Amino acid sequence: MPAGVNEVLVEHARAGRFVVRLKGGDPYVFGRGYEELEACAPRGAMHRGAGISSSIAVPALAGIR
Repeated sequence: MPAGVNEVLVEHARAGRFVVRLKGGDPYVFGRGYEELEACAPRGAMHRGAGISSSIAVPALAGIR
């Protein structure tokens, strides 16, 4: 069975490589971003989560406040 995404992220980060997990939409609502964060953090892999939910970004771009 091939390694899962979380294992691959940790493996490459521990090898000193820069790892980027690019996702469309809201990575913490539908993209399992939190599960990946939970997998990386305790194993010493650096992590940063950034993003704005489309439910906030679209009205902001349209000038709706």
